[in-house]
Amino acid sequence: MKKWLITALALMLAFGVLSACGSANNEGTANEGSGSKNEAGGKAEDVTLNVMHFMIEKPKVEAFEKMTEAYTAKNPNIKFNIEIVASDKYNDALKMKIAGGDVPDIMFGRPNTMIDFLESGVFMDITGESFAKKINKAYLPNVSYKDRVYGLPLDLMTNGVIYNKDLFAQAGVEVPTTWTEFVAASEKLKKSGITPIAGAFQQGVSFISYLYPDIFGSTLKRNPGFPAQLISGEKKWSDLPDIRGLLDRVSTMMPYLNEDYRDIDYEKSLQYFATGKAAMTVIGSFAIGTIRQYNPEGNFGVFTFPAYDNPEDNVMTHGTDNTFLPAANSKNKEEMLKFFDFMASDEGEQIWADGVQTISALNPDIKPATQDSMAADFQKLYQTGKIINNGAEPTFYAQWDEITWRLFGQYMMQKNPSDLKPDDVLNNLDKEFEKARKMG
Repeated sequence: MKKWLITALALMLAFGVLSACGSANNEGTANEGSGSKNEAGGKAEDVTLNVMHFMIEKPKVEAFEKMTEAYTAKNPNIKFNIEIVASDKYNDALKMKIAGGDVPDIMFGRPNTMIDFLESGVFMDITGESFAKKINKAYLPNVSYKDRVYGLPLDLMTNGVIYNKDLFAQAGVEVPTTWTEFVAASEKLKKSGITPIAGAFQQGVSFISYLYPDIFGSTLKRNPGFPAQLISGEKKWSDLPDIRGLLDRVSTMMPYLNEDYRDIDYEKSLQYFATGKAAMTVIGSFAIGTIRQYNPEGNFGVFTFPAYDNPEDNVMTHGTDNTFLPAANSKNKEEMLKFFDFMASDEGEQIWADGVQTISALNPDIKPATQDSMAADFQKLYQTGKIINNGAEPTFYAQWDEITWRLFGQYMMQKNPSDLKPDDVLNNLDKEFEKARKMG
């Protein structure tokens, strides 16, 4: 068990927080403090459900708030205390909560990237819950660990290239289907005085989103299971020519980004794209709402990121987006689970779909009341079947996740491309993965 978990669990036991370390089953009745019982006068006790998530997109933040408000309107005794933590600080913040005996009732993340938390019994096993049975069976692996379900995904995240149709037409550019065509399109846009791609590598969320359609799309298709192979030591990063190719592709595209890509944040890059300062952004469907806030009438579309020159190799990556995770030892267990039932209901899913414009992970019939053109394009690409579920198999988690994105980030943020070459990145990744394996 990792050192931080030993310390955290010891503190939790001291506080009397954990009743059964490592056991996340969902049997038995709610605790006395669950809020499910009535006061002497028959009025339900007031309950506050503590939520900690890392959603930064305003449409998602607002959609979740609308969902909690709708629930409170039906259940006036239930209030919500919502804490938003930056994604790159979330796991550390959660560790601090655990150590202090202050675990939120509802947490957020991807179960298969939070193995240490799962093995420590922080998250509840919801396999038998009615709302968990609504999850599309194709995506159960994304929210499961050792065949037990731990999270409720509301939607699917699809990743690709969102583009400005008017700027493409202005430059005489067709939608590319191969890597060579993508580079040529970018060059043509640049010669027309148009910044081809809006980039922002200042934050992890930005450069990871930029890499995601490649590394967990076509590259994953060509190298099935490579994250688990790298973690186990079965393969090295330097054994994978497609990863070196990915780094080469990153270098090739640097001249086609906005000049200040190292200095601006995720939100600013979306503003650049939405307002016509760039023709493309490599991003996920989660960005649709933010883009529309900056340009409600923009003529935008979507295409699959064409990482390779064989069109058959190019697929759209997708999977469950970040997932809501109930606390195994919540003192408000009964009311917490009722809220999960509401999130998974048609009413809850409709609130979410209308706000974030994504594909439901529960009910395929749930669609936004008014579907955005970008959402429609993502859905059309999804329906072609030329897709890959990036969460169907184990992926990077804990220290493996941190090492991977830290070293990729260093490569993408360097000012002088000759300072750090692709082979340097691969060798550094191999060294740090080997060191992490030895540390256990």
